[in-house]
Amino acid sequence: ESAIDYFKQHPTLRYLSFSIQDSHKFCECSRCKTEIGRHPNKTAALTAMNARFLNAVAERFDKDLPAAGIPANKTIVYIAYSDVREVPPFRIHGSILPVVVFTIGDALIDKRFEPGSDIIELWGNAVKQMGNHDWGQGHMYFIPRIYTGLTSRLFRAAKARGLTWGYQHMEAYPNWGLDGPKLWVSARIFWNPDVDEEALWRQFARDLFPGANASIERYFRLLRSLWIKMDNDAERKLKKWSNQFELRSEEQREMARECRRLLDTAARQSRSDAERARVDLFSKSYRLTEYFFEFANAKTIRRARVEAARQYALTVVAVDPMAVYSGGNLAEFQAVFTPALETVTKGKIVD
Repeated sequence: ESAIDYFKQHPTLRYLSFSIQDSHKFCECSRCKTEIGRHPNKTAALTAMNARFLNAVAERFDKDLPAAGIPANKTIVYIAYSDVREVPPFRIHGSILPVVVFTIGDALIDKRFEPGSDIIELWGNAVKQMGNHDWGQGHMYFIPRIYTGLTSRLFRAAKARGLTWGYQHMEAYPNWGLDGPKLWVSARIFWNPDVDEEALWRQFARDLFPGANASIERYFRLLRSLWIKMDNDAERKLKKWSNQFELRSEEQREMARECRRLLDTAARQSRSDAERARVDLFSKSYRLTEYFFEFANAKTIRRARVEAARQYALTVVAVDPMAVYSGGNLAEFQAVFTPALETVTKGKIVD
């Protein structure tokens, strides 16, 4: 009934959400408890119960919307999250669009492309269409976190499976100076899975860095590779300062050093003030990452070096909204930066 009222008021709209709230509060009546007991665990039970309810709503759509003079080509959207996050154990109606919540950037370490846990294969057994809510955060990361190659791989796999990718959302909170360009590249992939991800990065470098395009293209290629290698040996969760900056091999350490050399080269190659300013944004933002790399991978750190990093962060990065997400808001920046610095230097400072 609410759907009929809604679509009568908004006849041109195609979607209506029947999603649970972001909580763990569910009905505990005797009927629900009995049903939960029939399943392997509570999450599996609630997933199945929710999907069964949505199927019933979709079947009513088929019958009741045309009877009310409303086209039946409407889509029911739900967030596959919290305790309804699993793949339903049966096919769901073709008009239902689950928005599956998983981090594309962690697809390798979470084995999203491997047999038995492949996200497209698992959901493809139950749905005709799906979407994704991606935690693409920059905020609470002080490292460039670029995984557009994984995004391209995911979207191509969905298309090859014949799934309609009906929705894509990214919680971005961007660190523009570290990995902001990934938002433009990602958006292009969202719209067209067949687009060449590498060609997009070449276009970005060519269009904005005419003098330094080769160095900038190489810089962002290295950053993409570095994230994949780092996150593939230990998941780098947001705000997990204890391992976010660990470089676990000499190869990773050399990649981080090469990034600095490329930025310095790009600064010399720039042909205009505008181009130099763009290089400077990435350079000064990456300098903060370099401090964290240095401290997290050192056995001892001079106190003066720590204070130099603190002053740099507060006077250069914190005041620039384009550097990191909390830039321009000193209190917010310090609330994240201070515990990160304390964590990576704990027990290492010497006078």
